[in-house]
Amino acid sequence: METIRVKVPEYKSQKVVPQSIHEEDGVFLDRDFPPKSSSLYNVFTSKLHRNELRIWKEFTWKRPIEWMEEEPQLFAKKIDPDNLIEGYLGNSYFISALRALAEDPENITRLFDTKTPTEEGQYIINMCLNGENFKVQVDDYFPYCDKTKKPAFIRSKKNELWPMLLEKAWAKISGNYENSIEGLCCESFRALTGAPVEYLPHKSSKEVWRQLCNSFSDKNIVCAMAEKETQFTKAKDFDLFSAYAYRVTNIYESETLSGMVKLVEIKKPLKHKWLNLFGDTSKYWKKKMDTELHKDSILIKLEDYISYFKDTLICAANCDHTSFSLRCRQACEDSTLIRVSVASKETMSFSVHQFNQSYFGRDPQDIANFMRIILGREDENGDIEYIDARSGDRDSLCISTDCEPGEYYLWVEIQGKGYRPNNFVFRTYSNETPISSEIKGEKSKGFLRNVVASIAQKQGKKKYYTDKGEPKISKSIGIDEDKSRFGYIYYENNSDGSTLKEEICFTDIRGLVAVDYPRKPSTHIEVGPGEQKLVLLDQLKKSYILKCEYYTSIHQSTESLKDLVKLKGERKQIIFGDKPQRMYYYVLDNGDGYTWMFENESESTIFDGTFHFTLTNLEIVDAEEKSSWKIHLKPGKSIYMRMNTIDITKAWGYKCKLSFRITEDLSNEDKLLQKLWEEGERHKCSLNGEEINVFYTILFINDMYVWYFENKSQQKFSGIFKFYLENLKAEDDDEDVPRTQWDLFLNPGQTCIRKMHQIDPLKNSNYECSYSCKLL
Repeated sequence: METIRVKVPEYKSQKVVPQSIHEEDGVFLDRDFPPKSSSLYNVFTSKLHRNELRIWKEFTWKRPIEWMEEEPQLFAKKIDPDNLIEGYLGNSYFISALRALAEDPENITRLFDTKTPTEEGQYIINMCLNGENFKVQVDDYFPYCDKTKKPAFIRSKKNELWPMLLEKAWAKISGNYENSIEGLCCESFRALTGAPVEYLPHKSSKEVWRQLCNSFSDKNIVCAMAEKETQFTKAKDFDLFSAYAYRVTNIYESETLSGMVKLVEIKKPLKHKWLNLFGDTSKYWKKKMDTELHKDSILIKLEDYISYFKDTLICAANCDHTSFSLRCRQACEDSTLIRVSVASKETMSFSVHQFNQSYFGRDPQDIANFMRIILGREDENGDIEYIDARSGDRDSLCISTDCEPGEYYLWVEIQGKGYRPNNFVFRTYSNETPISSEIKGEKSKGFLRNVVASIAQKQGKKKYYTDKGEPKISKSIGIDEDKSRFGYIYYENNSDGSTLKEEICFTDIRGLVAVDYPRKPSTHIEVGPGEQKLVLLDQLKKSYILKCEYYTSIHQSTESLKDLVKLKGERKQIIFGDKPQRMYYYVLDNGDGYTWMFENESESTIFDGTFHFTLTNLEIVDAEEKSSWKIHLKPGKSIYMRMNTIDITKAWGYKCKLSFRITEDLSNEDKLLQKLWEEGERHKCSLNGEEINVFYTILFINDMYVWYFENKSQQKFSGIFKFYLENLKAEDDDEDVPRTQWDLFLNPGQTCIRKMHQIDPLKNSNYECSYSCKLL
């Protein structure tokens, strides 16, 4: 950035008034804006309708002394906005700004170097153009309509000159009167006051009311802006004009029969249908509330105000404030950082202005470049604290804020066309003129990242890696699309000893770009304890898509994982013989693999098992065999195992099969019988389709099936039980050919026990049984 001097034609903008040029009779004639057709309209490229152009061609140029019956005055004794009368020009946006400013006469008188009319007709008018204060000189030759015997454009009911002089100065900097027909209210307010001007969108009634309260507390100029006049808007139905700034004169909170209401008082415009609804003759307010209205005002509820008007214009004009301007040049694809030293507590405005196409005869096709500004403050620790931001395809951007004494930094970026440097003006508006300077070096380069990190800390919704076992590491993702149009993926590690490793894969990114990785499909992030990391995103378009896949690995301490696996891990219970056991294992996805915990909560059962794994991108830590775990758990014991990912950018997973056995202490027959009665399946034998009092109970325990037979009948029982056995053999079966049937002979009241043992305890076993019996 550098301060530059740009030579521009004196008639379009000038800081020093040139030597006056007078005719022979001593009357001043502005040679740069002479009373000719070229000062009225574009002679060869006029966009006026042919009928309108024919009327304009009949206009002549006259001085006020030629038509005013009384002696011309620069200002009347009392400047009254109701004295203004519009003419043929149709520049309502500018006239409404004059009316709003004229509510306080000082806003008008301060624009003129002289406070009385001059005989030679030379006037110097103070205006703010593109953020700089200029003095514009005009003569007092005005377009005149001989048919109506009145000035062609704006005039006053009194013999005042100031409305015509201001309109002529505005036409001069626009090139001619025709060019000044179209414009924005904010441009008019900004040029006539030098103060910051902002639009408040009517999105939230609560926010609108808060801003209105603040604006009237600060004695700002407040105006309501209607929607464009179309068949779909209320503006058309109620004769509201989008180019007109409706002055808001006050706000109230009042008690009515229906409760407390918020009211907005608006300066009454001329000839509007909808005044009958809300004006001083309305029966509505006389019935609803005891409020005396001013004759020139209307009073509407806040809800109606938001409905009828789309924006509120706020002009923070203050006659006690001073301004400081600095012209700057920014290289293509570069940014500028300006330091502002604030000495005392006050409200200050920071603004940046591009050169407006309406001024200085620029190419109409040369629209404003996209621009954004970010304001930050240096705190006690030297860190940058985000305050506010603005962005858009606008000629100027402004941030107003309450400042404490300290160092403030304004970051400016203008995205120009081609490789030309971008010229702009930096401006402050405050009670005291601050000291401003450019910052270069590492601080300038690092400001953007630091301030966006501050945005993330203030606005980002943090997502903690609690499910990964670390609740003190967070990530926030967001796009500050309404203000700075920067986005972020921000990491903050406040853990004691864990390190976050994450691979970000941009699966679909449109309208955005990762600043540090503009052409890379992925990026690797590693954040150690006490560190913060930022992935900076730049929003290129209003609509955008950001879809990412995250591959996360958190290296945690073993102790923290032990506490977390039982709390957050997926729990599964051991089922043996269709009966749940008091044995559990937990599996926790900790981001870089899995942590397993095995726990035996039984009192007398021992667990022996083997997990057989098919691993994908995983490896078992500290295990003798890389594809299986062998577990031996005694009652009341637990054990931990871990799997780690080999490559976190690739998918990982496992398939698992479990073979196990559980054994219990059944050293005597009484314990076995107790188990049989408590847990066994009891069946009753049938003979010829009828049940008999012979029972058998089956229980699988300690790798075997135990059969308990009871004869409670009064006769002898004879039975043959035949089996098909899978991974089983009968007890005491030492023959080469396994026994496949039992022959039973039981006297009345007699019992017996038979057993089948598993051949391989780690494999599934099964049997099929059929029997025949008789009573003797």
